[in-house]
Amino acid sequence: MKFRKQKIAGFLLITLIFLFLLHTEAKGGEGEEILKKTLETEGMINLSGSCYTASFMKPYEFSNNVRVFWKKPNRIRMEYFAGDTLRMIFITTKDKSWQFSPADNIVFFKELSPQTKEVEKRKQDLLLSNYDVKITGRESIAGRDAIVIKVGCKYPSRPSKKIWIDDKTDVILKSEQYNSNGDLMLLTYFKRVNYNPFLDDIHFRPPQGRIIRLVSENETKSFSPEDLSKMVGFKVVLPSFLPEGYTLEGCYLYRCGCGVDMAHLRYFDGLNSISIFQGKKDCPICSEDQRRGFFRRRMGMMGRRGMRCAPRECELLEQRQERVSAFTDRDLRFVIIGDISEKELNKLAQGLRK
Repeated sequence: MKFRKQKIAGFLLITLIFLFLLHTEAKGGEGEEILKKTLETEGMINLSGSCYTASFMKPYEFSNNVRVFWKKPNRIRMEYFAGDTLRMIFITTKDKSWQFSPADNIVFFKELSPQTKEVEKRKQDLLLSNYDVKITGRESIAGRDAIVIKVGCKYPSRPSKKIWIDDKTDVILKSEQYNSNGDLMLLTYFKRVNYNPFLDDIHFRPPQGRIIRLVSENETKSFSPEDLSKMVGFKVVLPSFLPEGYTLEGCYLYRCGCGVDMAHLRYFDGLNSISIFQGKKDCPICSEDQRRGFFRRRMGMMGRRGMRCAPRECELLEQRQERVSAFTDRDLRFVIIGDISEKELNKLAQGLRK
């Protein structure tokens, strides 16, 4: 299922972000000042080590042992293992990323859009305007003394996060993210860390002799609502109500199980997100005729290729910890996914109906 794969890839990216980009230059001051410096500092350190990362969020449960290699400036190699078997390798540099499995002959390549300091500053301001940051103590992680920081929302029924910062090197050694009920959803921590190892540049280059497949820019690029409307063939609806603190992060093109383009609006409050998917009420592929639609859905289930567009089989409606609302209005169907209160979810859905 494409949405499931995208979501898992997003979780793996979170691992990279919190273990590489979020480290601070100074340890003094209050929690907010530490976090500000953490968010403003680029990842510039050499290390190797081993991590454990896990997601407990339905339906995206997974756990991996990870070998980690960082080399300044801004080069990362992450090797994900299932038991003793190497399953996936991610390599990222300042402007490029490669993803591949040792068992496959294909390397997925993506060019990373540069993020300006203005964009990062806006994200930082959003986080600090919606969340309180407090130092809660000190603990030992991977044999290192770490400062513990908790990030909690100023509004009720929101997720929270805890991070452990190495007191000597300012590297994030551990991170935990909790849902609005206080349940642990995402976990990453170092089991072993070695600073300033010798790292050959070849570790941060893609493998040779494999097929390079470019990831479509449309799968990652944010469009204006007007341009996205032209791409999906209907006017994208913007909600008239949003929970306090959320702003529009981006408008993306999403392809459903049958290969039909949908609109994906993503809203962000600095830590938590809300996704709104919009598509035509009747799938132009499944609805061409009943027999073809039935055959296509059956092949999708039998082949596990994610061809699931019928309402009861939609991958967006799988059981999950987040609240989900699905409904139709006029000639459109909507799916809202977010870790928000039922009251906010209902008001958000009402704000999409005209």
